[in-house]
Amino acid sequence: VAGLGGGHFTPDIPLPGGKGPTSGSMCVADPAVEGERGYAAAVLKHMPSGQEVCVIAGTFPHCYGAWLPQFLDDVGPAGCRGLPLLFIVDTNAACEFEGPLASKGISMQEIGKNHSAGWGACSDPAVASPEPTCCHDISKGHPEARYWYDRTALCNSKGLVEQFRVHSDFVCGTDVEHKYTSAVVRLDGGSLDDRPFAVYV
Repeated sequence: VAGLGGGHFTPDIPLPGGKGPTSGSMCVADPAVEGERGYAAAVLKHMPSGQEVCVIAGTFPHCYGAWLPQFLDDVGPAGCRGLPLLFIVDTNAACEFEGPLASKGISMQEIGKNHSAGWGACSDPAVASPEPTCCHDISKGHPEARYWYDRTALCNSKGLVEQFRVHSDFVCGTDVEHKYTSAVVRLDGGSLDDRPFAVYV
């Protein structure tokens, strides 16, 4: 793993808890109930400052679907060791029957609280964004994005996610594609080595 802006981020441990799985899956929720909702996570260290952050990328289940205990353990104190949590996720926030705007009103902090995750306050600028990210639902007759599902959020930290941007175009033009986002993450509210950790999703 190399960070943007000079490659100052390198893997500290391969996964929260220090070991990769030898069998099974990395699922946020039960695939028999919620479909495939995978995740990947790693603790990364900013080499000049020694600061660590636990980065989680994945897809949450639709409509408040239950999370597996293993996922909660991995992103909790046992796996992420109480470090700041950087989520780069498709939240699938709220339920489709509630309408597209419902997803905008559900913050990462609320999502965590709903699942008893206990990751505290979150910097989640996507809820204030005027632009939704999901989806290019061609088969449903909605080629425009209508839901605020995709987030770059920093939790359990004094830091901030800034310059969150939803880019205007779908890259591939495929059915159910999401628009891509970019953001700048400042782990402690200020710059590290005078250069913020920039995340592009």
